Amino acid sequence: MPSELPWWLISPCPGWCRGDHEDQAHPIDRRHESEVVLVPSLRREVEVGIRERTAFDELGIVVHRGVDAPVTWVAIAGEAQSLELSLESAQVLLQRLTEVLARVTLEERGEAP
Repeated sequence: MPSELPWWLISPCPGWCRGDHEDQAHPIDRRHESEVVLVPSLRREVEVGIRERTAFDELGIVVHRGVDAPVTWVAIAGEAQSLELSLESAQVLLQRLTEVLARVTLEERGEAP
């Protein structure tokens, strides 16, 4: 994170902000943004009534919040799809996804409760 804040940033960045505010001179562009985490993935592509295939994608995950904005967002985006949720919604999604995957993993192993 740069040691010198831009003139328009009157409060410090949150700990997760990468602190690169150089290209944010216009007020609409001003936001805190985390480092992007890349996740290699496979996605299913379906052409209705024609075919189904698997395609490689790389998902980028980034947290961002407008400067002085009340809502923090989590964005997950790849070449063909994207999802942007509030931090609270992303936390609920993570919890539910963990529960579903744990149950499916047990069932796949034949260890269903």
